[in-house]
Amino acid sequence: MGSRRTDGQSGATLLEVLIGVLLASAVALAVGGGLVFVTRTWYGNQARLEAQQNLRIAVERVVRELRLAGACLPRAGEIPALLPVQGTDAGERDVLVFRTNQSCAASALRATYGGGGGPIQLERVEGFAVGMQAYIWNPRTRSGEFFRVAAVDVVGQSVTPGADTPVAGRYPASESSVMGVEVQRYEVGERRGVPELRLHLNPDLPGGVPEPLARGIERFNLRYVLQRPYAAVECVAGYTLGGGETLCVKDQPSELEWPLVRLVQLEVWARSTRPVPGGGGDGFYRIQQGDFSRTPVVVRPRNLLHGDPRWEERP
Repeated sequence: MGSRRTDGQSGATLLEVLIGVLLASAVALAVGGGLVFVTRTWYGNQARLEAQQNLRIAVERVVRELRLAGACLPRAGEIPALLPVQGTDAGERDVLVFRTNQSCAASALRATYGGGGGPIQLERVEGFAVGMQAYIWNPRTRSGEFFRVAAVDVVGQSVTPGADTPVAGRYPASESSVMGVEVQRYEVGERRGVPELRLHLNPDLPGGVPEPLARGIERFNLRYVLQRPYAAVECVAGYTLGGGETLCVKDQPSELEWPLVRLVQLEVWARSTRPVPGGGGDGFYRIQQGDFSRTPVVVRPRNLLHGDPRWEERP
């Protein structure tokens, strides 16, 4: 006959099974909750770190490039289209434009240019390169045109404008000149609900579009220190130099005041690209560099006011 199981050999009771299930569920919930907490903390820390990195990228890039504004260009104000620094006050999202000629490409014309898309004969072509932006200027008529360099002839000492940027005016040989110009335009836009600082390189040429530079930049405020005494009636603040002189600070200089810009002040805010634990009222983490009321970021472009001395003898 087969053996029979006694009561002492019976399996777990229903109560024991239920208790085991409850204990296992509690452990699973605890582990799951801990995992969720760790994951949220990790993502929050990553979002904060990303915001800090984006702020650093934005400020360092603008400061580094802005210091070169006006390099190898004529004195500020001599050529209206080539002002070293300009901007637009747009509340908390200002627009900054500055110009430079880092390759120091510049030459007078050695033959009159009458348009038509042919090569422009120069005295020298050092510094000019295919694809760069250039500006041809006639000081007598105080007019000029931007164009893209399509070809550089080192032997024939000439540059040829691109077909998409033909030069239409007439430029006499003894007076006119051509110089390289790089224009950088910084502005804040939004993509998929996230603000970002954008860079538009050479906006005077066709085909270019603003490119994202740093995500999460939601405030980009600018002020300009002018080379003129502070007057409360027209200046938003004063900036005191080491010698005790106090200069005028403006949010938006007039067209006649742009050549007087000596320093640029920055106030930049970045936020996380997604809500984080412990964020502000809207859930986002924010970080700031520069404060107009206390310690703004101050940039002194090296070439403002005086310009490149090599242009002093030009017509």
